Amino acid sequence: MKVTVHKQSNGGVSISRPTQEFIALVTGSGMNMRPDVIAKQIENFLIPGSNGRVVTRELATEWVNAVSSGGLTESEMYDLLTRRTQMQAGYIDSATVDEAVLTYHTVGCAEHSTDSDMCERVDCQNRYFRDAVVWDDDEPSKCRCDMPAARVLHMDKIRVARNAELAAKDITFMRAVEAGDASAQSTIGTEKQVLRDLPTTFDITAGVSTPELLKARWPSELPARE
Repeated sequence: MKVTVHKQSNGGVSISRPTQEFIALVTGSGMNMRPDVIAKQIENFLIPGSNGRVVTRELATEWVNAVSSGGLTESEMYDLLTRRTQMQAGYIDSATVDEAVLTYHTVGCAEHSTDSDMCERVDCQNRYFRDAVVWDDDEPSKCRCDMPAARVLHMDKIRVARNAELAAKDITFMRAVEAGDASAQSTIGTEKQVLRDLPTTFDITAGVSTPELLKARWPSELPARE
């Protein structure tokens, strides 16, 4: 199936897919709406969306007539859908591609493929770096995983795990204080400092040239991911 990749104003990407019902409708015989219904639907299209954007009357008329009369080729259907989505969302470029060329960073793997699936498992090819996907004209998919952005995302994950580990050590430190165990206090204090320093001492650049290698790079001072 084909999908449309849209370039956002910040260089990121969004993906849109027509439903099978919509494809069947506008490439088939349409809904055969009455003229007054067509006119009302066109006016409805001219109401600004939540982002304040609105399509032109020309595009609204073209869209509603397509839904009413059908008869579009698949190419015409994708072109119409792309122009509507681009205008409504404010995307600055778009391209229709075969879904098979999209990387798992964009669409996820078979096991984890919805927008909310963000598996931490190292061997899972999912959307862990979805927010690092950027537009790239040179790629068949028109997008790729940007490594500098991916490193920022990965370090954010490390910080979250580091903060949780620091909170856990705060508890054990207080217990050592209550027990008057100076040796344990010193050991835990050293361990906490190592954790605090992780964002600056842990290297996620040397020998890390791909998203897969980056995801696998994890501090030994933190609990292993399941």
